[in-house]
Amino acid sequence: MLTGESILCFAPGPWDTIWRNRHHIMSRLARHNRVLYVEPIPCLRPTLRRFLDRQVGPRELARRPWRHVQDGLFVYSPHLLLPICGKAPMSALTGALRRRLLRRTMEELGLRDPILWLYRPEMSHLIGQFGEKLTVYHVVDEYTSYRGVDGPLRDFLHRAELETLARASMVVVVSQSLFRSKSPSNVNTFIIPNGVDYEAFLRAGERGETPGPLRAIPRPILGYIGLISARLDLACFRRLLVSNPQCSLVLLGSIDSAGVEGELEMLLSSPRVHYLGRRPPGEMPGYLACFDVCLIPYRQNEEARNADPLKVYEYLASGKPVVATAIPSLQRFSQVIRLVSTEDEFLLAIGEALSGEEPSLPARRRSLARENGWDVRVERLSQLVESCLQETSRPRLALS
Repeated sequence: MLTGESILCFAPGPWDTIWRNRHHIMSRLARHNRVLYVEPIPCLRPTLRRFLDRQVGPRELARRPWRHVQDGLFVYSPHLLLPICGKAPMSALTGALRRRLLRRTMEELGLRDPILWLYRPEMSHLIGQFGEKLTVYHVVDEYTSYRGVDGPLRDFLHRAELETLARASMVVVVSQSLFRSKSPSNVNTFIIPNGVDYEAFLRAGERGETPGPLRAIPRPILGYIGLISARLDLACFRRLLVSNPQCSLVLLGSIDSAGVEGELEMLLSSPRVHYLGRRPPGEMPGYLACFDVCLIPYRQNEEARNADPLKVYEYLASGKPVVATAIPSLQRFSQVIRLVSTEDEFLLAIGEALSGEEPSLPARRRSLARENGWDVRVERLSQLVESCLQETSRPRLALS
């Protein structure tokens, strides 16, 4: 396990949100290292709105920029008075001040010669700014395939990623599809899929408690956890309720309604749909234990074809039946989950899952989840980082 290092992680989202790849990895690396998780820089217009709406007061402006989350892990929130603004020379001034304040925090927390850990393609400008000994670029999605990313923005992200890939010491991707697209730009590219906190699911099974919000919901329960957005086939959700009038649909997670406002409103208006919002990570195993079938109804597109859904590992750890859109990263689990290509197949597979299944399948799913635990993933990731550190510190022979 990587030990005694300083890690400076620039994240694409706040710490206090649905736990994703970065949360699981950084919280484990912090057990033996010192990690500073840097939240996104606020943007000018939303920040001004917060001031005008009096959501931000003097106490917020005077607060310390970092907070302690767990032993070895600190979260840094960039100052609201230094937001991103696109106009020069103000943008250059605020950028310089932000870096100065962050370096001051690094000194205060004792972070020296850090490993720089980047999660977005447009972060190449950060390389070389903090005296880092190594740069890791961690790719969890095909960012250019996100909804709304097209034209000039897509071109910008593509160029930015090529630069980040070229300048990074090593690149980590979560799927074979991403490996094929990123490895030509960096020979030190490695696949580390997502994983699961398997021990948390063991503890939930031992407790056997039903979370309060689920107690009044009629069974059987069809469940989904994760971001509820345009990535999902929301119409499929509606059809499965029509085809299974005895079922309830439970949705857990955050909502991004961009581009699917009408579909989402129609879905959530159904009395058999129960949106329970975002739950703390420690509660998720208890909810999954009460699902009768777990769902991954992704739309078939470039974004899904490059994804490695974190939720599938959590579903496997629960031992429950899973019905999912057939995307490349899930093919290796095809013996224990139902993969479908059309909406009709999706509805048929749910009916089959509800009617019963082979008794050995729950144990086989849990066994697969245990093999794909986050501790296993972070140990492998640590080995790769240590190897890269040794390679970069090895003296090079002078050419004669």
